[in-house]
Amino acid sequence: IPESVYNMGLYFVYKRSNEEAKKWLTSSLDSFANVTHKPRKRLLAEINAHRLLGELYKQDYEYIVAEEYFRTGISLFQEAQAAGLKGNKDVGLLYADLGDLNYFVSSDLDEALTNYLTSIEIENDTPSIRYKIGYIQYAKKRYAEALGSFIKTYEELPFDKNVLLALGNVLT
Repeated sequence: IPESVYNMGLYFVYKRSNEEAKKWLTSSLDSFANVTHKPRKRLLAEINAHRLLGELYKQDYEYIVAEEYFRTGISLFQEAQAAGLKGNKDVGLLYADLGDLNYFVSSDLDEALTNYLTSIEIENDTPSIRYKIGYIQYAKKRYAEALGSFIKTYEELPFDKNVLLALGNVLT
C-alpha cells in the first residue's frame, strides 16, 4: 500500500529528519509506480510526494534534482487533469515551488510568472506569490497589472515595508 510508505515520509518531513524523509518518499514513489489502480486521492498523494522530495532537495541546494521532481509531479498532474482530476493546495504549492526556482535560481521570470499564476488558479493564492507576480509585472513595465498584484498583497500585509515601497514605486 503506497499510502503507508508515503505517510511515513510525511512523518519524517514533519519531524525534520530530511534524509529519512527522502528515503521513505522515494520508496513511496516506487510503490505508487507499481500500483495499477490510482483513484484521485492516491494520485494526489503521488504528486505531493514529488513536491515534498523536490522541496527537500531544494533545501539541500540541489536545484537540478529538485526541479526534476517538481516537473515530474506537474507532468503527472497535467496527465491526470486531462482525465478530469482537480488540483488541491498541494498541487498549487508544487507550481509555486517550481516558480520559486525559476524566480530565484534561474531568473526565468516568464516561466516563474506562468507557474505562479497556475498556482493561484489551483488553490494556492498567497501574499508572497502576489508580491512576486507584481515584481515580474513591474520588471516587464506592465505597471497597471503590477499595481493590482501589489494592492492584493497589501490587503493581506498592510504594514509590510516591502509592499509599501513596491506600491510607491509602481505609482511613480
